[in-house]
Amino acid sequence: MRILFIRHGDPDYKHDTLTEKGAREAAALSKTAADLGIGDIFVSPMGRAMRTASYSISALSGGALTPEEAYEALLRRQRDILPGRRVEVRDSVMEFLTMMNVNGNPELLKAYPNSKPMKNPPDPDIPTLVTRYRPSDLAQFMPDADGRLPEYAPRIAWDIVPSYMADHPELFERTGWRESLISKTNDLPFYYDLVTEQFDSLLSEYGYRRDGLVYRTDLGTDRTIAVFCHLGAASVLISHLMNTSPFVFLQGMSLLTTSVSEFVTEERQKGTAVFRALRLGDISHLYMAGEKPSFAGRFCELFENEDERH
Repeated sequence: MRILFIRHGDPDYKHDTLTEKGAREAAALSKTAADLGIGDIFVSPMGRAMRTASYSISALSGGALTPEEAYEALLRRQRDILPGRRVEVRDSVMEFLTMMNVNGNPELLKAYPNSKPMKNPPDPDIPTLVTRYRPSDLAQFMPDADGRLPEYAPRIAWDIVPSYMADHPELFERTGWRESLISKTNDLPFYYDLVTEQFDSLLSEYGYRRDGLVYRTDLGTDRTIAVFCHLGAASVLISHLMNTSPFVFLQGMSLLTTSVSEFVTEERQKGTAVFRALRLGDISHLYMAGEKPSFAGRFCELFENEDERH
């Protein structure tokens, strides 16, 4: 079995879509869709991922669908848009945006030193990415019984500074990360388990059942599934396949926009399979199209580079 994790194109995060550059990247990727041997397709429900997937779906349809028509079909969660292929929008592969509120945990300001006071907490009546599975999660961002707001705004749980990582090696241990202060004051382990269990449920539909650190199979498959998702989501799922801490990939890897990461099963013992990476973050389609890689998802290469994200 082959799994392709494909990151969305250069993003317009504000409007959850692609920039003009992102659209060009997605178009360049689509020219390789047939060569990638894509079978079934699973897409994050976020706009930038659906927009990216729509170009490849259009290409695989042989022109029967335009990218816009493919996008509209994904919005409707229509599954029969590519004959012979399963196409599904799956909430479990949306961006892995677990949020951290450091209020009451001053030690965590060392991990998130740029945290700022929260002036406008999320409206508890409006579902947000923070509450994609448990509405009660918003409580940590709401005023307390005396009407006092949390002192610090929520931050993405895994967006921590290097100096904190240097002092906390447990973050990079296969199970030790669960005992870290970050994990104990955050829902990251809950969401990690929820997302990976749902992904394993998907793999079981193809004949691969998770059993500890390996997969068992009675009748495997050589099909290829493509997952159009995000840097954080792919990092989490890859860490699960590789049996390592998610922080190894969340902090140590940046999959560039529209990059392709390929994993394949190896069944050296009958009925027992593991996944091996064949490539990570391949953007050869961008080079072939003369498209310069996007900086999205990276931090400054040099601290003095003021035009890059710090």
